[in-house]
Amino acid sequence: MNFKAYYPVGKNDASMTSFTIPYNQSDLSSIVAADYMTADTTITKNDNINISLRRQTALVNVIISEITAVKTVNGENIRQVSNVYIYSPKRYLNISPSSTQCITPYTSTEKDGYGTFDTCYSALILPSDAQEDKTFIKLKNSFGANIDFKNIPKMEAGYSYTYRIQVNDYTINILSTEKKKWSTGNIISPCCPFYDKNFEAAIIDADESDALTTSPIDVTDPDQLAALHAISELNISTNSWPEDYSINSAHGIEYLTGLTDFNCNINGINRLDLSKNTKLVNLNCILNNICKLNISNCPNLKNLDCGDTALKELDISHNPKLESLTCAFTRISEIDVSKNTELTFLNISYNRIKTLNLSNNKKLTNVLCFNNMLSDLDFSYASISNNYYLYCGNQTSDGSTPQNLTLTLRADQLEYWNSSLSGDHNNLNVVLTIIVKNLFF
Repeated sequence: MNFKAYYPVGKNDASMTSFTIPYNQSDLSSIVAADYMTADTTITKNDNINISLRRQTALVNVIISEITAVKTVNGENIRQVSNVYIYSPKRYLNISPSSTQCITPYTSTEKDGYGTFDTCYSALILPSDAQEDKTFIKLKNSFGANIDFKNIPKMEAGYSYTYRIQVNDYTINILSTEKKKWSTGNIISPCCPFYDKNFEAAIIDADESDALTTSPIDVTDPDQLAALHAISELNISTNSWPEDYSINSAHGIEYLTGLTDFNCNINGINRLDLSKNTKLVNLNCILNNICKLNISNCPNLKNLDCGDTALKELDISHNPKLESLTCAFTRISEIDVSKNTELTFLNISYNRIKTLNLSNNKKLTNVLCFNNMLSDLDFSYASISNNYYLYCGNQTSDGSTPQNLTLTLRADQLEYWNSSLSGDHNNLNVVLTIIVKNLFF
């Protein structure tokens, strides 16, 4: 006896020989209804019926890796995408090969209708031969301009295809393509949560429980999830990895809820959201492309080094235990350390900072703020009198024109300044003001 079955039933003109790919796959129920499967087998009278449905679609994941189209609003550079669509042949078996369906894909990582670095869009499409003249991906860039990428590639049913793309002013470039077998498993799991295979490999290597052994990591598995939560230290610095292990995305780090120490320096990471890593104590993310750093829910953070990045702003108001901060060589124009009363070390050199208020930072022993746009600095609030490090010269008024900095010290701090610091090349053009102040203020 011949036995046939198909899924879904009663939707999208589904039958054994036809299927119309749905245009709306923006939520889980919709994308599940697009998971077209069939079975055709012969059974005998005494056989137990055991049917395996075969997937007839391919899973496409589009990940935003780079955005070069930058819109400036009130001095802030905006990098975002919106109105993302993925195109597919419309009908199963290529009944109308010239006809395509514009699909609204599923995404769980957009915010307020906008995607940015590492945002993933997923859709199920019907495989076909390549159609070079047909649009494959369409979206709006940071300026709201519609741009597209033509050439629907040849795909096979039962495989997932992950495309990392670059969004420019007028074009979309595909940076890499990854093909994986997808005959079984969930629809969206191949896309999430670890977009970067090198980052995932580093996490598997850091696991001491041996619950994480192969890619992809399954966050729905209780043992694997527990292993992710248990990782306390992660070093993905290229100082400790071969050059070809450079990591461009730390998406998925939100599952490492027990993380206390994270070193990701010298990589290609664009944004770092550590809002779920509440136990974090030490963070080193220097020499990345980071333009967005979220540490607002890291109350235990003590040491932060985020220098040599593309940061334009840094909010450390929710990090009361912070003792050491380095954010030199960034694009930061202002910094508020008033909530960081435990701060002992501060390096904000080579920025465009115009004001620095240290009145609440009595424990400071090291301040490096040279090569900024400061006109005055009051170090008299620091309780230390000797053996301190203070480099605050070489200021400019506009980024290039030198200007003097008026430095306020206490009388008991003057001797050490004159003997050890005043002649340093990072303390040029510093004018002193001496005040008498009670040390127990």
